[in-house]
Amino acid sequence: MNHSSGEIEKRTISKTMKRILPFILLLYIIAYLDRVNLGYAALQMNAEPYPLKFLDCFLVFSSSVISFLKFLAT
Repeated sequence: MNHSSGEIEKRTISKTMKRILPFILLLYIIAYLDRVNLGYAALQMNAEPYPLKFLDCFLVFSSSVISFLKFLAT
């Protein structure tokens, strides 16, 4: 079987996209839900008698973003 390098490249990219894109979409949805959930939790906690300070919310959000970026880097 003689396949041109362009044909092999197209098949490889096609197979890779079919396997990786659904996983990336799932990770994107999880990250979005995580951010929405953190925002909702911050709003609920600020309604209680002992509200969170801005710095507390910032630490929670930044730790979430840092862990997500660290996950992307690996």
